[in-house]
Amino acid sequence: VSGLHGGCVTRPSDKVRDYVAALCAVRRASDARFDLPAGSTRARVTSANARLQAACEHRDRLRRSLTNEEEAEAETIAARKTR
Repeated sequence: VSGLHGGCVTRPSDKVRDYVAALCAVRRASDARFDLPAGSTRARVTSANARLQAACEHRDRLRRSLTNEEEAEAETIAARKTR
């Protein structure tokens, strides 16, 4: 449940939900890359970088289809999920 519209509680649109999922995927990929231990192999680091890059590109593609209001709504929802 994300907001009010005409006194009724509304659910986020599919675009917003997809963007929230993409934001969470970027967070997970970033955390996984950050959590690599010192001395990790080049292959592990390269793979983690590639996963993070792919997640960021997907997030950016979805962002281009959102209005500023939808993006703000998604950011709010994603922030609540990461607390």
